[in-house]
Amino acid sequence: MASPINEIERGHVMRRARRGKVVLVALCALAGGLIAGGTAMAAAGGQPAANPGHQPFVISGDLAGKLAPGSPSLPLNLTLRNTNNQAIAISALTVAVTGSSAGKPCDATNFSVTQYSGKYPLTIGANQTASLTQLGVAATALPRVGMIDKPVNQDACRNVTVSLAYTGTGTGQGS
Repeated sequence: MASPINEIERGHVMRRARRGKVVLVALCALAGGLIAGGTAMAAAGGQPAANPGHQPFVISGDLAGKLAPGSPSLPLNLTLRNTNNQAIAISALTVAVTGSSAGKPCDATNFSVTQYSGKYPLTIGANQTASLTQLGVAATALPRVGMIDKPVNQDACRNVTVSLAYTGTGTGQGS
């Protein structure tokens, strides 16, 4: 989904809903060291978009450490917050590196992402928040972010802010 550049620069999120499915596209800037963590807001301006009965769910997460070229990738224990008055069944989660504060000298091609490999659906109760591990997801199934050790100088990636995009799809459960 294309979003206006001013919303991307502010780290806001756009979301779509179709036939009871909620799609959240979240852009979040991660600060502190190379990568520390971030939160995806529910909709542009941090306010849920108008769609009575179908609010977005919120995806957030923090890496437990800093990345370095060639070091092991780090797990991303995403937290899912259901803002609906009914349970939701999450059927897809995706993490992507979209760039860094250094721009082209340290772009997304310097990083790798291993996607969530656990079972679906992930069920979150009405107005509840749970991390993937709280939902019983094994550490080996968590999404992971790493930094690729390229055969070129990667000093431009020191202490940058890295942008991640979280995407999730969920369906309301019940009436």
